[in-house]
Amino acid sequence: MRIRIIITLILLAHAAAASPLTIPSHSNLLENADVVIIGHFMKTDETEIHSKISSLDAVAVWSDFQVTAFLKGYSSKQVATVMHYKPLPPASGFWPIQMTSGPRFSFVSFIKSYQHYLIYLKSDGNKRYLPVTGAEDPEYSFWKLSSK
Repeated sequence: MRIRIIITLILLAHAAAASPLTIPSHSNLLENADVVIIGHFMKTDETEIHSKISSLDAVAVWSDFQVTAFLKGYSSKQVATVMHYKPLPPASGFWPIQMTSGPRFSFVSFIKSYQHYLIYLKSDGNKRYLPVTGAEDPEYSFWKLSSK
């Protein structure tokens, strides 16, 4: 019985020490974005740019989105190219276990389809874009839209 109580207290202390997850509001995303589009995924190309994202090895990729509408900002180009990262398999072959109190991160990937996304972007100055929520939490820059 004492062991159960001790384990429960340890788990509760671990959960209490976990960093809170903050999902940005759409108004915050809109305020921080240079460009907001509605578009659907076309293709992704891998680059030679390697980086560490929250201690994981990652490679930069460029994903192209066919722009259906500009909600903020404008470009004459009807394709928005967005840089984000994908994880590289670890040399050991084993993925590290994510702890709740450790750094939080996410990667995004897309399947070629006509699924539309609401996308919040920052300009990189070279007519390409980055997710407004950055390299560690890009998922909050891409919101699937319902087709109903």
